[in-house]
Amino acid sequence: MRTKSEVRSYIKQRLSLVDGEFAEAIGQDLPDMLMGLDEFKEALDRSRRIALYRAIEGEIPMDYLALSLLKMGKKVCFPKVCGDRMEFFDVSDLSDSSFLEGRYGIKEPKDTSDPVTDLIDMVLVPGLAYNEEGTRLGRGGGYYDRFLASGNMYTVAVCYDFQIDSDIPVEDHDITVDLLLPVETSDDEED
Repeated sequence: MRTKSEVRSYIKQRLSLVDGEFAEAIGQDLPDMLMGLDEFKEALDRSRRIALYRAIEGEIPMDYLALSLLKMGKKVCFPKVCGDRMEFFDVSDLSDSSFLEGRYGIKEPKDTSDPVTDLIDMVLVPGLAYNEEGTRLGRGGGYYDRFLASGNMYTVAVCYDFQIDSDIPVEDHDITVDLLLPVETSDDEED
């Protein structure tokens, strides 16, 4: 079995090869893909506030999903790293003026006056790799593991098919998502 570090290195290298236009097209299609899943729709019906993330390094963008959710009357929030944990803040304007670059080069909400971390019903979780059961391997900081362990939220992960790996090392604190949606790719789309 490979180490977590080896899996992270391999997936980061693969993500660096994802064409930006391809990732953007997947991001545009993401609302329809998710709404086509009964399990997602049922969970969304029960959810008022959905936590999203800002995509980095080839990840699938969440902006189109955020806009779709806002049009549906849902609240969307994004994380900000605060010490060794994350706090989430509502965002209604997805323009760059509503975000600042955070500690890890990830855009974070500019307005941090009123955290909504304890009010989240659903979380779209970023990750580098997942096994077929949905157990997540993150980037190594433990922020999402700590956050998800602290509440009872419906969790969704959207990733590329090459991020599914049955051989990822799993530890007791690793989180398994409720719904995993792998998006099919082909080698020529990653060039």
